[in-house]
Amino acid sequence: MSETLSTSSPLVDETLREELRGACADAQLWRVLVRRFEVEARSLLVDAGATHAACDFERSALALHRLRGAAASIAAVRLDHAIAELELDPTQAPRWRRAHEVLDATVAALAERD
Repeated sequence: MSETLSTSSPLVDETLREELRGACADAQLWRVLVRRFEVEARSLLVDAGATHAACDFERSALALHRLRGAAASIAAVRLDHAIAELELDPTQAPRWRRAHEVLDATVAALAERD
């Protein structure tokens, strides 16, 4: 997967986002869901980075895999792609920065129309 693919991908799948948002009883429940995703995603990304730096590559890979699952479950297309790129070569510092940037943008996109 290339940087171009993750950059050209939509931040979120709007159709799926609207379906998920519609399944929530109200806007407050959606905000709670987005906030829980944000907390978990940030924790997983930090854990993946720390364990990679500590040469615990198995644990790092597991955290990245869990983060991709979380991204997919909330329609975060570009984050899923950015993490996939990171999984392919976690030794590239720009990929870690990109993942953090995409996570920030994704959370903002998910929360913007609640």
